[in-house]
Amino acid sequence: MKINLLSRILFLKTLNYIVSLLFSCLAFTSCLETTSEIPIELSLSVKSFNLPPEAVEESFSIYSNTNSWTVSSSSNNWLTVSPASGQKEGNVTISASVNTVTTPRYAVLTVRGTGVPDQEIQVMQEAAEPTLSLSKTDLTFAASGGQNTFNITSTGNWTVSSNSPTWLTVSPTSSSGNKTVTVTAFANTIQSPRAAVITVTAGNQSQRVNVTQLGSTAPTKAQIRFQKAKAYPECTQMAIVAVNETDILSNYYFGTPSGTSPYEEIPSGSHIPAFSDGVNWYYCFNTTVKTYNFLAGRRYTLICNDNGSSFVFTVRDDGTF
Repeated sequence: MKINLLSRILFLKTLNYIVSLLFSCLAFTSCLETTSEIPIELSLSVKSFNLPPEAVEESFSIYSNTNSWTVSSSSNNWLTVSPASGQKEGNVTISASVNTVTTPRYAVLTVRGTGVPDQEIQVMQEAAEPTLSLSKTDLTFAASGGQNTFNITSTGNWTVSSNSPTWLTVSPTSSSGNKTVTVTAFANTIQSPRAAVITVTAGNQSQRVNVTQLGSTAPTKAQIRFQKAKAYPECTQMAIVAVNETDILSNYYFGTPSGTSPYEEIPSGSHIPAFSDGVNWYYCFNTTVKTYNFLAGRRYTLICNDNGSSFVFTVRDDGTF
């Protein structure tokens, strides 16, 4: 009985030892497997850069447990990196040169590491601000209007506008690069001068051309025309005669039985309306008041008509011209 009991005890101790040994081996194997399965990783501190058009430097960090990595730029002519390679963790500086064109430009930074997928950083550099200069900053037009020009020198797109399009126009209103702009002013019919501003815009900058148009001068003359309302063969000519009763300021010969002549200019002031039967001249008004005051800047019509028994001559004021 004692031998059997001792045998059992010895057996149980041996079994316990074997079980403990198995657990130790399993734990050791598990540790080995866990250590060998640590993944290789690589991550970046940024995904993209938006750079200004000026020369600039930026940086980003690489977090990795890989033995080595490299960084390359798709546009080495304007975007470079330093350092271009390394291991484990590190910082990379990117350097962009000045963007001199008026369109943005793009590049891709590619980070490659041993045993990990490639990663990319998108880089955009803003467009350069276009240059803009004008050959003139002031234009002056006569009251009669006309055309004038100025030159635009620019490295980008631009627009031109007038704040007084009813009397001042520009052409072209938009384009790019170096061009000549034609400015057209319509006649100024009032005596006061007027002003306008032409604005040229390229990108975020604007320049102005100040425009002045002179006022029209005060009129010194009047205008007259002659009208024969009916077929009066006796009335062959009509005229405006000076008060000296000698100088004919304007006259019109009617080659048709009736009609109306074009307007003609005469000096403003008091003059004598008259008509002729082809032989003699007659004053249209009575002998007491035979003159009519023709005002500067106004139009008049001298009309030959009748009242049923005699000729009637009237002067009609047709307004300003």
